[in-house]
Amino acid sequence: MTLTQLSIAFFLQVAVILVTCRLVGTAAQRWLGQPRVVGEMIAGVLLGPSLLGALAPEVQGFLFPKESKPILFVIAQFGVGLYMFLVGLGFDRNEFFKGAKGAAAVSLAGMAAPFAVAVAIALAWPSASRASASPSAPTARWKDWRSPWSGSALWSS
Repeated sequence: MTLTQLSIAFFLQVAVILVTCRLVGTAAQRWLGQPRVVGEMIAGVLLGPSLLGALAPEVQGFLFPKESKPILFVIAQFGVGLYMFLVGLGFDRNEFFKGAKGAAAVSLAGMAAPFAVAVAIALAWPSASRASASPSAPTARWKDWRSPWSGSALWSS
């Protein structure tokens, strides 16, 4: 691909990405009551290999040729950095601390509930070593050790 073709492909990609993000972001905000950024993330899925690449691979291949992906990646990383900078400019410490307790509670519940379910599954799961163990084998100790370990393994996967 020549530099001219590469620049044309890049500007076409940027135009398609921006238009799709604007349309889906507005739709998410207006009809779903979600922040615009949620719609923009959905637009990324729509244009990516999960949907456009699966339904119309030749269209995705035309819009996003292999040779232009490294350039698009660099510009996308720059955009993420710029976005995070703008988020940081609008950061308000008072607003952050106002919602910190609620966010911490939701975060801890989001970790504790799956961990507790995983420990319960590990306790109820029949162990192959316990079934083949001799009657004098300390299966309760194995079971006690296995539960937190399995819980953390299941929780983090």
